[in-house]
Amino acid sequence: MRRRLIYIVAAVVVVAALASFGWWRHAERAWDRTSAPVTGAGGVQLDAALWVPDRVDADDPAPAVLIAHGLGEDQDDVTPLARALVQAGYVVRTWTARGGPGSDGRVGIAAPDGEVADVAALIDELATRDDVRQDGDDDPRVAVIGTSHGGGTALLAAASDPRIDAVVPIFAWYDLADALEPAGVLKLRWGSELFAAGAGDRHRGDPCGNLVEAACAAWTETAQAGRLTPAARDLLDSRSVATAVERLHAPTLIVQGQMDSLFDLDQATRLAHALDAHRTPVRVEWVRGGHDLPLDRRKRDHVHAAVLRWLERYLDKRGGVEVGPRFSVELGAGRGFAHAPTIPPKHAWRNLDLRASDAEDATGFVRVTAPAAGLPASATTLPGLGDVTGLDSGFEPPEVQRARFRSDPVDTGVELIGSPRVRLQFSASRPEAIAFVRLVDVAPDGRRVIPRGLVSPVRLTGLPPLGSARGRGVDVELPPIAWRLAPGHRLDVEVASTDAGYVPPDGPMTIAVRPAGSSGLRIPEVREPQRTADTFEAGFDWRDLLLLAAAIILVALVVGVLAARGLTRRDTRVQEPGMRELPLRARGLVKRFGDGRVAVADVSFDVEPGAVVGLVGPNGAGKTTVLRMLLGLVHPSDGFAHVFGQRIRPGVPNLARIGALVEGPGLAPHMTGREHLERYWSATGRPLAEAHVDAALETVELQADADRVVRTWSHGMRQRLGIAQALLGTPDVVVLDEPANGLDPAQIAQLRELVRTIVASGRRSVLLSSHLLGELEQVCTHVVLLAEGRVLQAGTLAEVVGEHPDLETAFLSLVRADREATHA
Repeated sequence: MRRRLIYIVAAVVVVAALASFGWWRHAERAWDRTSAPVTGAGGVQLDAALWVPDRVDADDPAPAVLIAHGLGEDQDDVTPLARALVQAGYVVRTWTARGGPGSDGRVGIAAPDGEVADVAALIDELATRDDVRQDGDDDPRVAVIGTSHGGGTALLAAASDPRIDAVVPIFAWYDLADALEPAGVLKLRWGSELFAAGAGDRHRGDPCGNLVEAACAAWTETAQAGRLTPAARDLLDSRSVATAVERLHAPTLIVQGQMDSLFDLDQATRLAHALDAHRTPVRVEWVRGGHDLPLDRRKRDHVHAAVLRWLERYLDKRGGVEVGPRFSVELGAGRGFAHAPTIPPKHAWRNLDLRASDAEDATGFVRVTAPAAGLPASATTLPGLGDVTGLDSGFEPPEVQRARFRSDPVDTGVELIGSPRVRLQFSASRPEAIAFVRLVDVAPDGRRVIPRGLVSPVRLTGLPPLGSARGRGVDVELPPIAWRLAPGHRLDVEVASTDAGYVPPDGPMTIAVRPAGSSGLRIPEVREPQRTADTFEAGFDWRDLLLLAAAIILVALVVGVLAARGLTRRDTRVQEPGMRELPLRARGLVKRFGDGRVAVADVSFDVEPGAVVGLVGPNGAGKTTVLRMLLGLVHPSDGFAHVFGQRIRPGVPNLARIGALVEGPGLAPHMTGREHLERYWSATGRPLAEAHVDAALETVELQADADRVVRTWSHGMRQRLGIAQALLGTPDVVVLDEPANGLDPAQIAQLRELVRTIVASGRRSVLLSSHLLGELEQVCTHVVLLAEGRVLQAGTLAEVVGEHPDLETAFLSLVRADREATHA
């Protein structure tokens, strides 16, 4: 008893110390954030916020920073960076780009007369503020930072507006056309994702959605053609700083991701070289993140530190500030950062001899087949999934669709920084073909890793016929990487006929390939690079050390108490007894966002076998957020959920028993319904036979239209195809988010019958959200009423309706009672 009392008293003291120090340290960095909408170009109203440090006013103005978000995001997504900058003493402006939530207009994708002109309007507004430092009339001291689409917008704004004093593009592009169609091969998946994110869902029924008509037409024609059309290329060129780099004089910090199959490291290198040619100050960071892998907190803090140093030097005009080396690259396996005075670092070419691992024909070529429609397809990285090459099965094509050429293992470790190169010879059964070349790191035990999951497409023309003694020679420059080849490992070169991220080849055909020349594979080796733990490693002051010591003591106390009580953490993969037959259970789910907004508060309910559960509430009630937590897509701030007895976390096996349609199916207009389902299923890594595509199409009554391209379908048919997508693999639970949106009364009636068909076996359960109470009442067995993120009532339909004439009346009555209780 005495020992327990000591534990308790000590814990209270340490917690009090932590709270006191935390308050003390943050109190000296006080700031204020206010909603401050702004008028953009052409009178478009933009939802915006203003962040001002408390110590900044008209007597002590500060430089300003504009932060632009990525496509499909809004200003809340840049909150961590905004907070870091305002705490550092800058006035910060964030805004939701046109076409986004709360803002007017349509998405132009860094359009000069749209998003780029909006930046100029924001700077005009900063020129009127007395708490922003001014360099002259209508010339505020300002920097622009942006991620992805926001980074491209920032570069174009800096090239068109000389008032911008510094610019930081993060994971952005230099040449947008080249990024989307490298070597003349279209990144169909990424292009579809980008334009779908731009289209959004605000203008339902409009095939262009939120996109401006020119961008919509350009992508539609490109997707149909399988290549960038001249109009599309002209549009993308107008959105690329490559066409205006001679006007970009603002010092530029380029942060590019090593895990990025959309805008690879070459985009950063080309931008840096172009700026060098015009003597614009430039620095480059290659970080281990990107569109394929979000930055974790440590890497994000590193980027923020690099940004702050750059702003101190070029926005605060503090000449003595050290911004770091011109080039910095994060190495793997906890080896810190390598630095160099050149971009990229100087290297020596190392040649690795290649020989065929597969059977050769009489001419020394290895033959690969390209299947009709490009299926089945190899996959390296996929939008939304990232690098899939490490997953077991499902993404590797049949052996006949790839050729392998192996090198010898290296005796000592090799540090690769740059773009490997290989010369290959090709012939084919047709004069034109597409091939995909990639490196493979092979360990002594046979384990294979494709560095960063990156691939180089090659469009081949003028090919000699199969059987020719000589093929057409092609020099292939592989994507830039930072990679360590460990002792005993070897590098292989693989040539595949397909890649799921790109436009499919015009198959069927046969391609023959072999290494050309004596140089083999040439890799850029950097010998003994300069390394540090972190270019911007922050030092501890005595308060940090004391705070850390207090935290360590608290952890030790908690571990001691838990050990004394014999408590151990349970493996969340283990199924909870008595819950193995219960499809879904939610208990106390809470979701808070970074700005303090609570989207979901204490949501609890069950989904029983064979039940149709309606998640009911107006727009903004938190329905979609609840569903995303139940699918493992969003981590709850508090509470938990189970699927057939397993705690829901990303990767939990029982999540495979759920089929879902959340926030629309994201259909590609040029694909048929069947192709869409097959390609969607291929991303799961499971055999196509397990998808039961025909059964899903039959359930939604789309068999007759399955082989028509989706652009010819009605909205109701597309919605049913999305439901068929959720039915692939015959899941035990089907989750549908607002499935009736945009449907006419006849289509809604069809949807009701479809839901009844899904649960007719008595084994499947359905969880669907909607704000159409009258429709849910006709199909649901159970309902959960939500308002402002809270559960007003949950139970069977009869229990919830009670003595009221219908569900809508019951819901309105509960809302009124809840408001009266809240304000009592």
